[in-house]
Amino acid sequence: MAKQKDLKHFAAIDLGTNSCRLLIATPTTAGFKVVFAFSRMVRLGEDLAQHQRILEGPMNRTILALKFCAEKMSEFNVEHYKAVATAACRMAENRDEFIERIHQESGLTVDVIDESTEAELSLFGCSGLLKPQYPYAIVFDIGGGSTEVIWVSHSTKGSPTIIDYVSVPIGVINQDLNQLTAKTILAPMEHMFEKLSAKNNISSYLAQDQVQMIGTSGTVTTLAAIDMNLKKYDRKYIDGVMVSSNRLLSIIDQLYQMSNDEKLAHSCIGHSRADLIIPGAEIFKCIHHFWPVKNLIIADRGVREGILMKMLQSST
Repeated sequence: MAKQKDLKHFAAIDLGTNSCRLLIATPTTAGFKVVFAFSRMVRLGEDLAQHQRILEGPMNRTILALKFCAEKMSEFNVEHYKAVATAACRMAENRDEFIERIHQESGLTVDVIDESTEAELSLFGCSGLLKPQYPYAIVFDIGGGSTEVIWVSHSTKGSPTIIDYVSVPIGVINQDLNQLTAKTILAPMEHMFEKLSAKNNISSYLAQDQVQMIGTSGTVTTLAAIDMNLKKYDRKYIDGVMVSSNRLLSIIDQLYQMSNDEKLAHSCIGHSRADLIIPGAEIFKCIHHFWPVKNLIIADRGVREGILMKMLQSST
């Protein structure tokens, strides 16, 4: 067996509005094997909507996380890596200054990707969860600074294809979403969803039971963990599980009855998600209102995995 230092290592970093996430992997005949994974909540988009700039505190937290990523990549002798930044950096007026500071302090080069590239990487990362009996799929990602919904054609003969998508600059961090404000704040999202649905005649495919749905976000993975009564979040029980949409809506109703202290004390919510779970739930309810698929496939994967798969494809 090859020693760890003798193996070829690839790395992918996804710098989102809420979290900084790293995967280090080695190629296998089936794709890749993860040898190290890291995720840290940095809240890069904190107060971004008000100031249109990334503030000093979020910058410092993020650069510390990226320094750790760089150290781990050096430890594993990573030969090739790609680091991308999404909604927060797309929106920030000082993004170029921030990206340069990342390079100076961590040595990492980070690319700010557009919405279409983010959608493509998310789909690529989740494609292994698609069920072959459904010709179409809706894949959504409720992020910290934006929400993406992708309309996908899926056949057994080839890779899934993006037919259409929307990216809405509304996420769990950049808007004060709660039961009282959601109807007003989500109106632009509803308008974009309505256009996507009408343009692609999605309702008719739903009526024919030809559509599956994948959700990739901290919101849906947390809801699934609550549904499974996990003592603490564990990816191996969550990634790829199918959960009834009605069951998730029932859990959301229970969350509305919980105090903030109860959310903080919950093993699957805690301090990291106590203030984010309701905003995410409101966005999920909006998605479900337009596309009421009976079951949701939960994905604890996305952009990072998509980056790795693209890198490995291009290296062969």
